[in-house]
This record gives sequence, structure tokens and C-alpha cells, in this order.
Amino acid sequence: MSNRKRVFLLIFIMALSALIVAGITIFSLYQAAISEERERLVETAQSQARLIEAVARFDAASGKYDGPESARAATKSQIIEAHMNYEQSGRTMEFTIAERRGNSIIFLFRHRHGDLKQPEAVDFSSNLAEPMRRALLGFSGTLVGVDYRGELVLAAHEPVSELNLGIVSKIDLSEIRMPFVKAAAIAGFFSVLVVLGGAALFLKISNPMIELLEERNVELALANKKLRLEIVERTRVEEALRKSEMKYRDIYFNIQDVYYETSPDGIILEISPSIENFTQYKHTELIGKSLYDIYADPEATRKVVKEILAKGKVSDYEIHLKDKDNSQRPCSIVAIAIKDEQGIPLKFAGSMRDIFNRKQAEKERKDLEEKIARLEKMEALGLLAGGVAHDLNNVLSGIVGYPDLLLMELPEDSLLRQPIFNIQKSGQKAADIVQDLLTLARRGVITSDVLNLNDIVDEYLGSPEHERLKAFYAGVQIETNLDCELLNIKGSPFHLRKTVMNLISNAAEAQVAGGKITLLTRNQYIDRPIKGYENIHEGDYVVLEVSDTGIGIATEELNRIFEPFYTKKVMGRSGTGLGMAVVWGTVQDHRGYIDIESKEGQGTTFYLYFPVTRDSIVEK
Repeated sequence: MSNRKRVFLLIFIMALSALIVAGITIFSLYQAAISEERERLVETAQSQARLIEAVARFDAASGKYDGPESARAATKSQIIEAHMNYEQSGRTMEFTIAERRGNSIIFLFRHRHGDLKQPEAVDFSSNLAEPMRRALLGFSGTLVGVDYRGELVLAAHEPVSELNLGIVSKIDLSEIRMPFVKAAAIAGFFSVLVVLGGAALFLKISNPMIELLEERNVELALANKKLRLEIVERTRVEEALRKSEMKYRDIYFNIQDVYYETSPDGIILEISPSIENFTQYKHTELIGKSLYDIYADPEATRKVVKEILAKGKVSDYEIHLKDKDNSQRPCSIVAIAIKDEQGIPLKFAGSMRDIFNRKQAEKERKDLEEKIARLEKMEALGLLAGGVAHDLNNVLSGIVGYPDLLLMELPEDSLLRQPIFNIQKSGQKAADIVQDLLTLARRGVITSDVLNLNDIVDEYLGSPEHERLKAFYAGVQIETNLDCELLNIKGSPFHLRKTVMNLISNAAEAQVAGGKITLLTRNQYIDRPIKGYENIHEGDYVVLEVSDTGIGIATEELNRIFEPFYTKKVMGRSGTGLGMAVVWGTVQDHRGYIDIESKEGQGTTFYLYFPVTRDSIVEK
């Protein structure tokens, strides 16, 4: 659109706006005039109706007329006479009184500028005299309707109930409208005249400006064309950038490793949301904080920074992240230094990878290797024991047995009796060691008697061996809590009794100064892994717990206590180093599991799990 067309459009809009404003103003004034006229008409009709009703009541009550009809006639006569000199205001203002006779409306008189000529009668059912019809029907109010002449009027109608008359006060709508129609015409004319005159003056003044503006428009059109081409190219670049950014954001928000950027002094500039999988921190919480806040070892952090500054990068460097609860998680980091043209580091960028599973796998592999080594050691010991134990037993039988024969021959006061006793005692200790070796050698060939572990415990607690143990460790108390409904197991009574004896003996030796040993049995359903075993057979088990309040076992020793000949005791004095190896071998032969809980200075608890059998014990 040209500038001239724009100017003419502006002029048209201005003229139209002026006309609309003038029209709204005149219409508002017209509505106010209608309202004012309606109120005046209502006041006239109602006041005249009440006056006539009062006169009628007075005439009826005076008693000077013969009957009600004479009183009504006298009242009508008085009303007509009283209105003879009444003149309405306005050119078409009119006041009428009428009555209904049969199906006709009979007008008694009218006022219109002193003209008292009575109108012609009107059929009650016709469309004429609508206001009077409503008054004669007993309705009071106002309306815009047709009067007896067929003219559109604004009328107020009121019934006179005392005389069955109707009163109408009305004025022609044309009389009300005429001033406002003239005002609208004059206002419209002058509005258009003023706008057109102003437009002509404006065009005369603005023509040079319009011509200059059109020249500028041509220049602007060329510039716009060039700009559109630039916008198209920029849009293409921005779309490519947006796609690249979306791809980057997808990687950024879904990467499993942690991407991060820090300042050279360790302040976190950016870190990916995956950090939430490593720690309890949200990535937004860490922006602006130091790496030293989440690295468990500040010294290790300083070493990493030093190495990056020296070499420009680090690769597969192990660190530990610190969680909100101060727990630690091992991670491997890769980082590089981003430098400016002068080689000054601007920031560090890198990634962190969770190596918890890798470390756990390494630990499990190490534990498995240690377990295999222990098994191999036990198998080697079993072979050794199987090869020499019987020969040693034959030799030791003489060492243990012959002293009894010699003692029978020697007198009680012989000086040889004590050396012979010592020889016998040493031989018995050697025989005990050989017996443990034989126990290890017998693995896999145990008997499978149906038995109750409570009976095994009770049998040992009533044995001479236990009595000797109590006498030697007088300060140690032994308590039992045996389940009276304990299920049965299958196994070797001899080896299980030996196991109970070794566990109680070790518990007593761990608290020489005094303490308490607790033996507990119970039934338990197991459906979860037990520490030290990759797989377990789900089902019912009998559990034997042996607890003490002794010195406990150091963490580094827990994995070695079942090794043959591993002991902290003095060999030959208080132990052979085979007792716990016998316990471990017995549990394995019974297809069971063993677990240990120990805290240094607080005590140790052994948990032995034996699979349940539903067979009953056979009485012998």
C-alpha cells in the first residue's frame, strides 16, 4: 500500500470515528429524553387516576345522588368539566379518558392543545388504541405502541377501578425523535467537514514528506530483501546449531559417565546430571562449588590438578567421591587442560566413570582365588594326612600305650614315674594332632546318620573333655539357648561333636581373663546369599551359633583362620592350628555354610548352617 493510500485510509478512519462518537452521544441523549418523558407521562396518568378515584369515592359517599349510577355520571361530568381548560405541553402531548362499552372503546374526551374533540370509538379487538386497551384491562405501566389514530406513541396507561375507566397519557415518538435527528445530521455534517478540511490541509503540508518517504520505502524494500536473505541463511545455521545442541543435550543428560568442567583452581563450572547416580547431590547443587567438596581425599585431588598442569592431561586416575552421608565411591577420571594461545590453562574438562562394580569384581576374584587356594591347601593336607596318619598312629600307639605298662611295674616312689608321665602326655598331644589329620583326610566319607544338633551339643557339654575345659577356664561362663523344636540333619556325630568342641575351646581361649560363651540353635529358611558364598541352596537349615565376649579377630585375619596350621597360639602349647580347619572341612562335608562376625575387643560369633532332613532319628 502506498503512503497516499495510507493517508486517505487514516482520514477515513478519523471521519468514521468522529461519526461513531457523535452517534453514541446523540443516542445516549435520546435515551435520556425517552426516560424523562416516560416518567412525566406516568406521573400524569397516575395522579389523574388517583384524583378521579377520590372524587368518585366522595360522590358515592355523599348521599346526594340517587344510586351508584347517578354518582358515577355526576363524577364523569365533573371530570369533563374540570379538564375543559387543561392544556398539555408539547405539540403531540395528549391526555385521554375512555370506557369500554360492549366490544368498543368509547373515548370521553381528549386534551391536545385545548382541542376537546372526542375521538371516534375503536373496536376493542383491533390493533388500534393499544395503550387504552391495556388500561381498560386493569394494567398499569408504559409502552411504545399504536394509539387510536394509528400513530406510534410513547404512552403511560392507568386503570380507574372506581369507575371502570382507563386513562392514557401519551406523546408521539416522532416529536421526541425530531430534535435528535436534526442534531445528528448537523453533528455528522460538521464532523465530516472538519475532518475533510483537516485532511486537505494535512495533505498539502505533508506531500513533500510523503514523496521523501516513498523514496525511503524503495531503499527500505531493497534493504529488507537483503535482510530476508540473511535471515534465511541465519535460520539455516541456527537450525543446524539447534539440532547439534539437542544432540549434545541428549548426550549430556543421558550419559552414564559424568562430564564436568572446572576452573584451574577446582571450581565446578559445569557437571552432568549423571553425578546424581554417583552421589546424592543434584548437579545444580554442585555448580559453583569446589571439587574438594566431593573428593574424599583432598591430597589426591591436589595431585590430580598438579599432574594435569604438568602433563596437560590425566588418564584412568583413581579417586573416591564423597556423598552427602560421607560414604565413598571409587571412580576413574580422565581430564585435560584447555589452554589459551599463551598456554595458560583456562579450564579443565573431563569425565568420571564409576568403577565400583569393577573394584567389586576384582575383590570377588581375589576372594575366589583365596578360596581356591584354601581348597587346594586343604586337599593337599588331606592327601598328606591320608598318607602318613596311619603310620604315625602305629608309632604313637606305642608311645602312648607302653608308659601305662611301665607305670604298672614301677613303685609309687620311683623317680622314673614323672618322666614317663611326661612322655605319655607328649605322646597324647601328638596323637590328638594325628587325629585331626585323620579328620581332615576323611572329608567326603562321613557317615549320614539322622541326628539332632541339640543332642550333639548336650553330649559334648556332658563330656570329660568339657569338664577339663571348664576347670582350666574357670572364669568363663557357658550359656545355652537350644530350640526345643529344632529340626533334624544328616551327618557324622563324631565330626559334629569335634566341631562343637573346637568352637567352644577357641571361644574360651579368646577370653582367658573371663567372659561368656553362648550356644544357640534355631531353624531358619534361607533364600539369600551368605557372606563368602556365591550361590546357596534355598531351603530350611539348622543354625548353630557360638558367640563369645573375647578379644575378637582382626579383619585381616578373618580370611585365614580356616587355613591349616594358621594360629595365633603358641604351637604345641595351646593349639595345633588344625582346629578351625577341621571345623571348616566338617561344614563343607555336610553341604553347609559358615559365616563369621567379629569386632576386635567385643567378641566373635560363628554361624554354622546345616541343611535340614525330613527323616526321623532311628532309635538304636
